[in-house]
Amino acid sequence: MRFSDGIYGRRRLHYERLIAAQKKNIALIVWFRLLSFILGFGTAIYLFIFGHYIYTGVVFITTLVIFIYLIRKHDHMRKRLRYCSNLKGINERGELRIQGEWKDFPHNGEDFIEESHPYCYDLDLFGRNSLYQYINTAHTKEGLNILRTMLEKPLDKDKLLLERQEAVAELAKKLTFRQHFEASAEDIEDDRSSRMLLKPYEAVVEEKFLPRLLSFLLPLFTLGTGAYYLLTFSISYKIPLAFIAINICALLLGARRREALIGEIYVLKKVIYSYENMLLAFEKEKFNGELLKKYQKSLRNSEEERVSKQFKELSDIADRISDRRNMLFMVFNILTLWDYHIVYSLSRWKKKSYASFSKALEILGEIEALNSLAQLSFEHPNWCFPEFLEGAYIEGKELGHPLLGKNRVCNDFSIKAPQSAVLITGSNMSGKSTFLRTIGINLVLAYCGAPVCAEYFKCGIFKLYSCMRISDNLEKNISSFYAELLRIKSIVEAVKRGERVFFLLDEIFKGTNSFDRHYGAVALIKELIDCGAVGMVSTHDLELGELEKKSGGTVTNYHFREYYMDEKISFDYKLRKGISTTRNALYLMKLTGIDLKNEMQIKNET
Repeated sequence: MRFSDGIYGRRRLHYERLIAAQKKNIALIVWFRLLSFILGFGTAIYLFIFGHYIYTGVVFITTLVIFIYLIRKHDHMRKRLRYCSNLKGINERGELRIQGEWKDFPHNGEDFIEESHPYCYDLDLFGRNSLYQYINTAHTKEGLNILRTMLEKPLDKDKLLLERQEAVAELAKKLTFRQHFEASAEDIEDDRSSRMLLKPYEAVVEEKFLPRLLSFLLPLFTLGTGAYYLLTFSISYKIPLAFIAINICALLLGARRREALIGEIYVLKKVIYSYENMLLAFEKEKFNGELLKKYQKSLRNSEEERVSKQFKELSDIADRISDRRNMLFMVFNILTLWDYHIVYSLSRWKKKSYASFSKALEILGEIEALNSLAQLSFEHPNWCFPEFLEGAYIEGKELGHPLLGKNRVCNDFSIKAPQSAVLITGSNMSGKSTFLRTIGINLVLAYCGAPVCAEYFKCGIFKLYSCMRISDNLEKNISSFYAELLRIKSIVEAVKRGERVFFLLDEIFKGTNSFDRHYGAVALIKELIDCGAVGMVSTHDLELGELEKKSGGTVTNYHFREYYMDEKISFDYKLRKGISTTRNALYLMKLTGIDLKNEMQIKNET
């Protein structure tokens, strides 16, 4: 069943129209701002030249107020335009993902690849064409890392898994919320953003009574004497100029440290606004699930004040900083000592709200990661949430690999007591390794609380280990065979520690001769079974299939096979019981141009 109702396409078109309208409105605001500047200050200069000083002051102040209002309006409209652009991009990516064209998406988790991890490297969880790249909708550093942790360290408690399943299922139905939440987060692309935001702010101006009082009195005297001079001319112009000079000296004191603090907040304006919108979106949404309601409750301080309100206060401070490169702001700053008032506001905000910052960002990251899992459920309504059972048990109907899209071939599969191991044989390219990864990646999704690619799926809770993609390590002078032995050793040690292990072994001991490979594989499988492990082994060694007869039901054989049509090899990738009865290696060698006639003749003669 494909996600084919075109909802992403309809939303993309809606935002494209909205963006076009917003661009026109922004262009009008730019023209109004330019017009107000030219007319207002031109009129003020004209009045001043002809001695109408009172009118000059009125026009100057009115023009300044209108100009500042238009700057704020322009800034607000640009925020809305960027927000709508983000929403358009989200729906574009949704369309691409549905079409299977997601392999160039950013944030593929390539930096998270660790070949030594028990299963991540083998199951393509990180990197290009990975599960992480496919499901990820997170943008903040916290969200990206939490999604990584969900895949690397799955939950192992029924209650926690069911809580997360409930949250993911509920979020899957809230497309509008998820997209608006992601659109807010999309402007937080730089790791430095949260680090800078969490950096403790220094109170560069101590909030003592006298300096605080002077920060109000000096602007009052400056503006008051200036207005009185313009209105009455009964005092010397030197008096307001003297206060202006005092203000300039005050701004020069500690200017470098104060500028660094205010400049940092100015740089983070967009990030602060994004976090504020994320918090508002999450706090206002109504949830029924316990986990989501718990997160909502956590976003309050000791006084039961919402964290979004605290972010709003910081966002307002950032807005008040205005455009510091504007000449008008420089005049405004000298007249009002605006920088001091900003610093005092930041100091008060820090004392009141800074402690709740880190926790809030962590919860927002959790929601981003849950939204990534919820998207799977939304786009694949025919996938199921697994049921968790006690014991060594896996059963799935129409199990498929989540990343294969329209090329996916699904199979039914089960491991039930007394079964402990499944041997899968088959010819080259028949699908053995892919099926092992299918089981592994669906178990990872199950233990994340996500839906799995199956009609239904039941499983016990295991620690997952794999040994599939092993290569030489020249830097450490380790051969592929020895690297494989080290991986096998870690699995055996985990089993002996008492962990409930589910293992995935692909062509084990392929780096040695056939005799040693066979007997080593038999010994390993028996030891894992005897220690209580459960798992799957793919192999070309058909003799391993004899284990089924000797195991008393603990080992079961399955196979994949190929067929030939018009002298071409084909595969149906369907899992069947029993040992493989076909082989294709010689046929594939022949296709590469290798002449096998002489070798076959020699063999027949001997």
